[in-house]
Amino acid sequence: MTTLPTPLAHAVASVRRRVRTRRAIEAGTLFGIVGLAAAAVVVASVKTRALPVDTGITALLVCAALPFLGALMGALRRVPALHAAQLLDRAHALDSRVASALEFTSLPDAERSAFMDAAIADAAQRGAGLDPARAMPLRGPQDWPMGLALLTVVLVVAQLAVLGRAPAPPISELNAMLVHPDDLDAFESALRPMLENPETDEATREAAREQ
Repeated sequence: MTTLPTPLAHAVASVRRRVRTRRAIEAGTLFGIVGLAAAAVVVASVKTRALPVDTGITALLVCAALPFLGALMGALRRVPALHAAQLLDRAHALDSRVASALEFTSLPDAERSAFMDAAIADAAQRGAGLDPARAMPLRGPQDWPMGLALLTVVLVVAQLAVLGRAPAPPISELNAMLVHPDDLDAFESALRPMLENPETDEATREAAREQ
């Protein structure tokens, strides 16, 4: 078994890297769209008090991590060398010369014919003119308008004020009621006949004394 000629090996390796990069971009964009949609729901839930703030922050952190998770998954997907060779052949109209050379070099020397050696040499001569960028161009994701729209939705929802009744302040925050001394005297004067009346029951007397 022999090795693939250096120009071909470099071109194939470069295309494999570009395929991983493109997969990472596409997967990261897809996961990012899902994360933005989920973030909009989380923000709305926190705004309407349907979700606690602490839980909402945790959920938003998960949403923010989704694009990176998607990019990592796309970058780690295996890219066979034969697939990269086929992309080079298709982009340069080489009629499977690179793919054939790759397969021929994987055979033991005893099983490789003179025709196969000639095919490898022919592919190697064309290797210097191979352009990996032509075989696998890198461009922006097609779904970026949707991601931008969802990001706008999240920002708008975050700025909205929720209409509704304000929660009542705690009892400890209520202002103490100020009573004028004259009002206290009048109140005591009104209770005095009740206390002096012998027919008033004991429970009423106790309540009046507490006042």
